[in-house]
Amino acid sequence: TELHEAILAQSLYLKNHPRSALVVPAFQRKGNWRGYSDKRWKRELSKPDFIPENFAQLLDCLASVACIVFDFTWNRDAHGTTNTAAWVEATAKAASTRAFRAADRVRAAEAQPSGKDAPKLPEGLLPFASYVEPRRIACFKSARFEPYVVLRNNADVRFDASYTGYGKNKIEQIARLRYAGYVFAVLPLGFLVHAPHPWSSSKRSWMATGRGSHETDQLYKETVAE
Repeated sequence: TELHEAILAQSLYLKNHPRSALVVPAFQRKGNWRGYSDKRWKRELSKPDFIPENFAQLLDCLASVACIVFDFTWNRDAHGTTNTAAWVEATAKAASTRAFRAADRVRAAEAQPSGKDAPKLPEGLLPFASYVEPRRIACFKSARFEPYVVLRNNADVRFDASYTGYGKNKIEQIARLRYAGYVFAVLPLGFLVHAPHPWSSSKRSWMATGRGSHETDQLYKETVAE
């Protein structure tokens, strides 16, 4: 997938910056899915291009406002710091650059004598994504920033298993990463799209208790106080 390839392309970056957290831009299919039955939402998921699988499909989905930044309608703090619009523009620019370079190689090949290929350039020996640097996040807009992140597999900050059910687990992990001195940067080219689904029993319990009053909220307050 494009996300997997984008992550692999940053292997050298993560090796050279071991205390980095790469933020994956997150999107969702717009709609009110809360009341959908399992059968209905699975039928929606089976529709072609319902969940964008590549950047071209994502652009179409965003342009038609069928896709939006994940949870952006009700919780803009969750992913606002990512500056997703800047990521879209940078990815489009990178795609354009890649297309022009490919066209140049085609022209060079066409100029060669019959039976001879164009010489391979050094930049063609590695995936194009390897040449696109992650964009560092200089400042968090909110303490409620809760992106999906890519870490080295030996990272010393993991999810806290004390958080079960719904709520605060990602926020808590991001807070601990910041406290541990991790630097956040936006992953180039790769993205994910949240698949719609009915509310879980844990989500319904969290909503019924009232935001800020659930046991996960209390656990987070205790964690921050430590």
